Amino acid sequence: MGKGMGKTARVVQVWWILALFLVAGWTGRDTGGTENVQRLWEAAMSAGVIAQEVTLHAYRQVEAGAQMARPEALLARFQQQVIPTARMTVASLARHEWAGLRATGAPETGVTVRVAVLDGPGGTRVVAMNWTRLAPRAADVRRDAQRLSAWLAAEGFPAHLDITLRGEWKGAGAGDLRETATAAVLRALRATVVEVAVDDAMYSISGYSPLLSGGLATGSRRMNIQAAASRAAEDGAVWVTVGTPLITVEY
Repeated sequence: MGKGMGKTARVVQVWWILALFLVAGWTGRDTGGTENVQRLWEAAMSAGVIAQEVTLHAYRQVEAGAQMARPEALLARFQQQVIPTARMTVASLARHEWAGLRATGAPETGVTVRVAVLDGPGGTRVVAMNWTRLAPRAADVRRDAQRLSAWLAAEGFPAHLDITLRGEWKGAGAGDLRETATAAVLRALRATVVEVAVDDAMYSISGYSPLLSGGLATGSRRMNIQAAASRAAEDGAVWVTVGTPLITVEY
């Protein structure tokens, strides 16, 4: 991650568990978890964003009364089937009325995985996972998406994934380069603008792209892409974060 991201892009923090509830409204057909990943990657690259970090994210809610393995067994299967050569550290996790287990691991250099299983009011259960890769390559990201989608499907969950990509924008333009960079990403996805939020630190656009599956309802409209850009105080570099259907990491 560049210096600019560390010092100027800490505007909105979405904690990795609590933010999951924002995406519970996901709609759209299951595409195997890889189609959106590929299209977002290609759009970011064509817009001039050099990826420094990619996070794959999934949230699944199981309603009360559904038959499901205990959290310990579910986490054990994840470790055995997805990262069999890596060790996962398991700890208790409690948030308000929710309690369960969180497991973390580092299956490869530059890769961090977090999986949580939380039980809540009335017997409802939430399963969530974040898979973050630094200095990503397209082939590695595709492989990550395929193995995570396969595990979700094996557990009986929809296999789609949410994606957030971060990197430095290397394009050119005049005026507010944050606006230019985010507009370039939406243009690469043929997206229409739904909302724009601007302040001194961040320029953020939400939109809807016909190239991406799924989406969230916002009033009477739908969105499935969010792009945000900031300027580094040290060198003026433009850093872009783009996610579908929302950005689910700190930016």
